[in-house]
Amino acid sequence: MKRFVSVMKFKEGADKQEYKRRHDNIWPELSDLMTRRGMKNYSIWLYEDLLFSYYETETGARGNLEQEGDSELEKRWAEYMEDFIEHVKDAATGVDIQLEQMFLHE
Repeated sequence: MKRFVSVMKFKEGADKQEYKRRHDNIWPELSDLMTRRGMKNYSIWLYEDLLFSYYETETGARGNLEQEGDSELEKRWAEYMEDFIEHVKDAATGVDIQLEQMFLHE
């Protein structure tokens, strides 16, 4: 099982309750896509203005998320949510920051 965590932040003035409401009512076809991609236990956590997304996958391919970006469904969801968040990028590479797991107790 591979685990992935990424960091996002709320745009200034973004409505956190509306962001949560939209996720509480996630489109069924998007949920189905995540299931087909092998994503499990997907969750998003909030700390002040930072969001941490977490998911597990058996496939171990981080690339699944990038491939989703090619789908019309994922593009529509990104547009639907773009007023709320921005991805935190590595200053040197411009790539979304991924957190490194340092400890796990199962």
